[in-house]
Amino acid sequence: MGDFFVQYVSLKAVKIIVILRAMRLVIEYEVENLHCKKCVEKIELALMYTAGIETSEVNFEEKQVKVKINPFQITSKKIKMMLLALGFSAMII
Repeated sequence: MGDFFVQYVSLKAVKIIVILRAMRLVIEYEVENLHCKKCVEKIELALMYTAGIETSEVNFEEKQVKVKINPFQITSKKIKMMLLALGFSAMII
């Protein structure tokens, strides 16, 4: 009976690890001061080289940035701070 319990716990732990690794979070920001295509390129380049951001989409017409992140590597607050450091206002939608 002891061996069964160890195997059950191990399988449960593996399942939890797999679920955690699969977790991804999509966050959308409103960026009101996107003025031109150069602004879009500046944000896209910064997001491309940021650890924890898996995909990103900058929409100039709607003035929005959408990112898919690994929440164990980066937070929404860090992304907002990065956008502010680049000179853009950012508010989570």
